Amino acid sequence: MSRRVVRPTLALLLAFAGACTTFGAVRSAEVRPGFSADVLASWSGSVGDVAGWFWSDECIYPCDTAVGGAGAAATYAWARRGPRPPLALSVGTSGLFPFVEGYAQLGAGRVPFGLGARVGIGEAREHSLFARVDLPLGPRARLLLDPALFVHESRSASSSDPRVTRRERNSFVAVAQGLGLEVDAGHVSFVPAVTIVRGRARHGGYGTTYGPEWSTFPVASLGASVGRRRR
Repeated sequence: MSRRVVRPTLALLLAFAGACTTFGAVRSAEVRPGFSADVLASWSGSVGDVAGWFWSDECIYPCDTAVGGAGAAATYAWARRGPRPPLALSVGTSGLFPFVEGYAQLGAGRVPFGLGARVGIGEAREHSLFARVDLPLGPRARLLLDPALFVHESRSASSSDPRVTRRERNSFVAVAQGLGLEVDAGHVSFVPAVTIVRGRARHGGYGTTYGPEWSTFPVASLGASVGRRRR
């Protein structure tokens, strides 16, 4: 199982490296022990004149644009053991931004829920704190609720003078509410979802600052997961 999951996932990570960002992923709150692999494609509405700079090529201001993204992750999860809840550890990429993610399922039963955090890696990186709640709609379908705090950060030169080494901090900080429908087909599940993002963007460099500016936009996504069957 592990080789069939890990090798295709690594290939997908390389293939998706040229995409922008997915703004996170809507996933089930229930942990399935063992290895699993996830892929995701997304498309946003216009993100705003200032925020668009973070995901645009050769644009400073205005950069209001839609953002397409693709991502993939490999996950290993552990079942509940005594008082320890089910846990999941993931490594992956959201477009150009690699991450490590940890998640704990804190509630089981008919309405499972849990909390997790994603930590970005690199000079420009994306982080998030998120919750997951599943509402059952039938034996093979669940409504997924995923509220999150999303942060994109990077740094740029504050002056054209090479003697000035201070770097300007750039950030996009947002709250996001994801709503998805999981369709379970055994070893494979599919999640079409819509996320509403409300964020504040600011960036600058070489003596000029853009923002802060608020923007609100939707993100449509389609995810697929391959792993063990749900019990």
